[in-house]
Amino acid sequence: MARDSLKRSAIAVAFLRAIATNSSDTKLFEDPYAEFFLPKRYGWLAKRERFLKRFARRVEIMESNSQTRYRRQFWRIMTQVLLRARYTEEVLHNRILEGVKQYIILGAGMDTFIFRRTDLLQSIRVFELDLPSTQQLKLRRVERAHLDVPSNVYFLPIDFEKSSVVDVLKASEFDPKLPTLIGWNGVTYYLPKKVIASMLRELSDYMGENVEIVFDYADGRLFNRSLSRWWQKLLRYLYRQTREPLITGFDLEELESLLEESGFTMVKHCAGKELGDLYSREVLGIFQPSKFMHFAHIKGVCSAGKSDTEINNVA
Repeated sequence: MARDSLKRSAIAVAFLRAIATNSSDTKLFEDPYAEFFLPKRYGWLAKRERFLKRFARRVEIMESNSQTRYRRQFWRIMTQVLLRARYTEEVLHNRILEGVKQYIILGAGMDTFIFRRTDLLQSIRVFELDLPSTQQLKLRRVERAHLDVPSNVYFLPIDFEKSSVVDVLKASEFDPKLPTLIGWNGVTYYLPKKVIASMLRELSDYMGENVEIVFDYADGRLFNRSLSRWWQKLLRYLYRQTREPLITGFDLEELESLLEESGFTMVKHCAGKELGDLYSREVLGIFQPSKFMHFAHIKGVCSAGKSDTEINNVA
């Protein structure tokens, strides 16, 4: 993704979080700090009752109108940012109870975990990785809001297209021997499969069984040219709205094969059609899940620095 687009995406996510926090039409995600990371006009809008009611009404009309199916699917894919954030933090909470000591947020954007979840922060160290320009913007907003960054939080600038996540972690206070959960959301759609495979392999080699990752990914059917034109029209509609092409998706069997080759195993998989069962309709409200986006929770299975083949040979 282009850098300007990444900044816009970070702001859009913060705006959706602010809307969800102030709207009476959803209980999906509460982020009282989101408004601090928005341009002032957006922060003001997200608190206006009149705007929130009109917003909810437009979503209601779109959801009920069969003529707006592309727009409706685009909206559901966009609102996935709230569902995946809640899901990831729930997994993190459970894993902390079982021993996780470090949390990495890849492409952190304007995420406010370090301010919202003080209940979890006291048990872990947090590493936020993102583009230098995005981090600088975020830190300016932190200063403007007079927020204090906890001492166990580390901001690690990275250009994901030029630098290795592992190399950046090695140059920091990160400890690969400690159980770690990585939140990797909203990224795989824009990366070639070989880049995804390379990153997973590097993380597995570096941390082995100590690494777990929660991520979302697009349904492989979106990229299958042999399927009906409806899928391709949706893909083109998404591109027109975001100006960033979605280039990668997976079928479940293909993803499981990639994980095995990269030194990971699936802990839990939530297909898009199942996401609506994670939370009640009252909780979801105007933020309904997309059937085209799926969640995966995976875990490294190799000893750090050793491949499956090497381990089997030793055994």
